Amino acid sequence: MKLLFKLILLISLFVPKAFAEDFRIVAVVGDEVITNYDLQQRIRIISLTSGKIFTGQHYGVLANQIREVLITERLQHIEARKYGLVPSESKVLESYKSLANENKMTIKKFNKFLSDAGVSKDSFRSQIEATLTWQNLLINKIRSTINVSDFEIDDYIEQITESSGEVEYLVEIVDFPIKPGSNAFEIESLLEKIYVQVTNDKLTIDQVMKDFSANRSKTNEAVWRTKAGLADDIKEPVTLLSKGELSKPIKGESAYYLVLLKDKRVRKNIKNEEKLRAELYKKIFVQKLEAKADSYLKNLKRSTYIERKNI
Repeated sequence: MKLLFKLILLISLFVPKAFAEDFRIVAVVGDEVITNYDLQQRIRIISLTSGKIFTGQHYGVLANQIREVLITERLQHIEARKYGLVPSESKVLESYKSLANENKMTIKKFNKFLSDAGVSKDSFRSQIEATLTWQNLLINKIRSTINVSDFEIDDYIEQITESSGEVEYLVEIVDFPIKPGSNAFEIESLLEKIYVQVTNDKLTIDQVMKDFSANRSKTNEAVWRTKAGLADDIKEPVTLLSKGELSKPIKGESAYYLVLLKDKRVRKNIKNEEKLRAELYKKIFVQKLEAKADSYLKNLKRSTYIERKNI
């Protein structure tokens, strides 16, 4: 890198000022430099592809943004070089020819098209190489670390269908009727005792209920119910329970209740679940890939020397 700095210094001393300005360093990334020429070329490419001319304040904002893009590309190039993932010249040339074909031009005409816009063909190829370099890193260093499980897809499907009100609850209900002359305090104390034994002593409701008279309570067999199928007294409490959780005593109009939520599921109402799962797999994979790529680049920036100079 010292040799490169000396070379640029010599250029600035012995060549015309306008030419030296091209080689003015605007950023240093590891052992590579970004020059004003690199910056100007990329801005011209953007003007060419967007059809916009950038001046004044807009130019300054764009120049800073483009410098950050070039810094990121240099980081990617340095990283790819470590693992032999820099694309070959033949691969870059192949992509360059494809772009010419897409624009219905021969290579000769495409080169002239760029030249007329003040864009060097080498600068254009450098942008193509940067794109291919990042693709190589994504495929070989990042994508292989990403996994999407069936459970994650199931969670997405549950979120989608939960909003339609198709949630079903597997509940076991114990009810203590409030009869004329019933002692409310006695019933509440009894229910609290049952609640403590089930939650703290890890006993099942059936085990605990054997100690109580069948005449005083009724244990309803666990069945799947939608919210609409639950008694009004227990509708809201059930929806707040977690799987395997026993409710605290619930006082209704004609009875006290204990409700055990044994399981919870979503009644699927999907016409083509296979297609939906494929779409969700792709969506989750892309989200993970973007997050992992962002983290990967942040780590590169933290671990590499970067210096920004005046533009």
